Amino acid sequence: MKKEIIGCNDYEEYLDCNVTILLYDGRYIFGILRSFDQFYNLSLEQTVERGFINNIYYEKHLGMYIIRGENVVLIGKTVVQISKYKKVNEEEFKIMSNIK
Repeated sequence: MKKEIIGCNDYEEYLDCNVTILLYDGRYIFGILRSFDQFYNLSLEQTVERGFINNIYYEKHLGMYIIRGENVVLIGKTVVQISKYKKVNEEEFKIMSNIK
């Protein structure tokens, strides 16, 4: 008889897919979901943190990244079209986000 583990396979559909993760502190993380555990801790590959305001964005490359499950608010598959946004560095973005 096959034993099924209840509650641990919720993220299986996202494995090896590009995902967007909204963290509890408001940051958006983009990457490829490689693994998760029973506490919903996540490991991502080719990870990037991005912030968006109107038509600008910043990008911070994080590489291989691990996120504690308790910090995840939302996760979903994504294809981001950032070509219509203007890229700025993180310092410029912080200044602009305080103005708006």
